[in-house]
Amino acid sequence: MDKTIVRLRTKIRKAQEEINAFQEACPHPPQNVRYQHGANTGNWCSDEDSYWTDYYCGKCGKWWMEDGSTRVEGAFCVPYGDDLLPKEESK
Repeated sequence: MDKTIVRLRTKIRKAQEEINAFQEACPHPPQNVRYQHGANTGNWCSDEDSYWTDYYCGKCGKWWMEDGSTRVEGAFCVPYGDDLLPKEESK
């Protein structure tokens, strides 16, 4: 592989490690968190139904998902069907 590609991939990996460390250290303040409930229901076997909550922190840019319908006190619940990413950040 070309040395330039190896060097650039090394920079990308190090930058991603820094982003990950920043996101893990972020307290995800409720005023910066948006969340949206999701579901996959109506399956032939109700044991296959699932519920989850998608989260986005506007402070650190982290996206994550948790099983079940959970909420964060003080965070903004995005109505189903709306974009989880705030309009000003989606540009």
